[in-house]
Amino acid sequence: MSRSPSLRPQRGARRRRPLSRSTSHAPAGAAGFSLVELMISTVIFTIVTAGSLGMFTISTRQANITRQLQEEEFAIRLDLARIQAMNDRFTCASGSCRIDDDGPPPGQGEYFPSSSAAQAWFSALCSLGALTVVPSSSDGSGLVSLINGTARPAALQSLGISRSAIADTTSPTAHRYTVSWTGSDGSLLRQISLTPTAAAWCP
Repeated sequence: MSRSPSLRPQRGARRRRPLSRSTSHAPAGAAGFSLVELMISTVIFTIVTAGSLGMFTISTRQANITRQLQEEEFAIRLDLARIQAMNDRFTCASGSCRIDDDGPPPGQGEYFPSSSAAQAWFSALCSLGALTVVPSSSDGSGLVSLINGTARPAALQSLGISRSAIADTTSPTAHRYTVSWTGSDGSLLRQISLTPTAAAWCP
C-alpha cells in the first residue's frame, strides 16, 4: 500500500494567519450626548433654576415684610411710651388740668386740688367724665386734644403711620380714651385704651 503524504507542514513553509475581522463599533462610553439628552438636561436645569429663583424671591419678600413689621412695632412703642408719660403727667391740682412736662413725675398730692373751690370744680369734672376733654391752661385743650396735637416721632412719619386719640363717649365717667395707630394702607396696626392717672382721685 502506498502511504499518503504527511499532513504536517513542511519545514520552512509559512503558516497563514487567519485574517481578523475589523469592527467599526466604538468602545462603550465614547459616544457624545444625543440631542434628546441635551434637551432633557436643558429642561431640568431650567426647572431647577426657576425653582431656586422663586424660593429666593419669596425669602427676600418675607425678610422685607418682617423688617417692616419690626420697624413699625418699634416706632409705635416709642410713641406709646411718650403718650403714657403724658397720661401720667396730666394733673388738675392747680385748678386747671394740664400736662406737667417739667421736673420729676407728679407725686400723689399733685393730681387733686387742695382748695375747697377747686375740689368742687374737680368733682364736677369727674361726674361729667370730662377729664379727657377738659380745657387745659396751656392751650385750651384737653388731654385728648393735647395728644392729637403732639407731633408724631420721625420714625412714624417715615413709615407713613398715623395716630389718633378719641375720647370714649359710651361710658363718660370711665374717663377712658383710645389711641390708634394706622398704617399707610389704612390698616389698624395697634390700638390701646388709657385712663388718665388723675382719674384715680375722682370721688
